[in-house]
Amino acid sequence: MTLESNMISVISLFKLGRSGPDIRRLLKLHRMEVKRVLNRYKQTGSIRNRKRQRFECPVRTSVMIEAVRDRVKRNPNRSMRKMAKELNISGKSMRRVIREDLKM
Repeated sequence: MTLESNMISVISLFKLGRSGPDIRRLLKLHRMEVKRVLNRYKQTGSIRNRKRQRFECPVRTSVMIEAVRDRVKRNPNRSMRKMAKELNISGKSMRRVIREDLKM
């Protein structure tokens, strides 16, 4: 049985009034697998994966990208760590701005 067919079987047995342990025994599945499917079904009403919330990055704005571009033009040998400290952003954000936004 595939994962999706397992999920469909778990939900159909649940709709028929079977309990979690009964479903587990009938389908020979691990209890956590049955529990996850039932919890997802109870919360969302379907077995589809939930959409994950994406947060916009408040640091990588166009203003910040331009500030970094100007600093790199002025002194290309300046370390990313020092620039990040001057602009009060994390080193990881600085690396992302330089590599992903400025393509350097």
